Amino acid sequence: MPFEKGLGNQPGQNNCFLNVVIQVLWHLEDFRIPFSQLYLSQHHCPGGNPRSCIFCALKHIFTQIEYSPVQQIPIDALRVALSVRYGKEGRFALGELDDAMEAFEAVLESIHNALREPCVSAHYCTCVAHDVFSLRLADQVVCRACGAASKPLCYQQWILNVCAADLWSAWTRYPHLSFGALLRQCMAEHKSCPAERCACKSPQIRMLLRLPKILPVALNWHAESVAATDVAAVAGLIPNMLEIDHVFPDGLGAPTEDRPQNAFGYLRAVICYRGRHYFAFLYSALARRWLMFNDSVVSEAGTLDDVLLRCQAIRAQPSLLLYTISLTHPSPARVEQLRTQMGRQHARFGRYLRPAPLSCPPQPLASVPSQPLDRPAPPAVMPTAPPAAPAPLPLLRHFLSAVPPSGYHAPTPQESESPDWVLV
Repeated sequence: MPFEKGLGNQPGQNNCFLNVVIQVLWHLEDFRIPFSQLYLSQHHCPGGNPRSCIFCALKHIFTQIEYSPVQQIPIDALRVALSVRYGKEGRFALGELDDAMEAFEAVLESIHNALREPCVSAHYCTCVAHDVFSLRLADQVVCRACGAASKPLCYQQWILNVCAADLWSAWTRYPHLSFGALLRQCMAEHKSCPAERCACKSPQIRMLLRLPKILPVALNWHAESVAATDVAAVAGLIPNMLEIDHVFPDGLGAPTEDRPQNAFGYLRAVICYRGRHYFAFLYSALARRWLMFNDSVVSEAGTLDDVLLRCQAIRAQPSLLLYTISLTHPSPARVEQLRTQMGRQHARFGRYLRPAPLSCPPQPLASVPSQPLDRPAPPAVMPTAPPAAPAPLPLLRHFLSAVPPSGYHAPTPQESESPDWVLV
């Protein structure tokens, strides 16, 4: 691919976990454009040491990718900055292989710490890292028996984490649920009643206070190497379009002109892991197809179906999915096309999309009746959908009304008309 550049990873460097993070950040325009527009004068190096500044190192690599005639860009500056910055914690040592998701979070946190603009609060920072990726959430427990409500607990995180085995277990119990609803089931928890005299346990309500521009979803696997059938089982559930209100059914409260009732995520990047090695699949708007980035080697991967089938063939575990958020509602014809193509994807993975155990039993899910995975026989009657969580009390809705809206990514007219904008 002459218009794409690879990243260096010499024997013994083990840079693959960091290479995929750099490629993802570069190819996601919602991050690359605002980050590239920042000046070095707008940040400060931690401790006044440029050698440990991840912001400076990433800016240097982005400049090299954009302007250098070399097809293989070295990332030594960023690797050294990570090792210096987190060396006292025993993380990201030179020559050692680390977790790509941890590196992703560390880079974003370092960018946030390096910017000079003061944050309004820990939950409403306006830096580029928080504006693009931050998930601002609020948890609240409302007792079903006595109606007592806990105080909303507000926090932020970079990645939405779920267990791959829990995801598959949820699908075996509720195969009619969408991928977003399955994610919600994996995150569901039961908490004790806030009132001391009540012994009832109720599901915890989790609300998304602000839509990010990009939604990262991490799939955590139980082992470094898994069977091809396990990979195919989970890969067959991954959709190209994700409805955000299925993940967070409480949404952003009452819809307004700036806060729509629903938003949609379109899959644009998949980071995979196999045999102590990371590589990434990214959708290229320029090539109008998916590309595979394996350190310095860049190759065509075809459609999303081809990507998932390749993961199955080489037993590569999809570990991080990145969805760009759009407020553009697909047309009815496009939705029908998406359903047809999802049906084709399920048909290609059909022999794996049946109630069957993964190699490792997952943790029991909240709000879902427990069923051992060594007994995969489905019930005679299709189970009903899990009960919806009660609506938040006015206290939480009043709190949400004060949250400022954020910017979003909308597909270009060319992308909207492109058949690759949905699953192909």
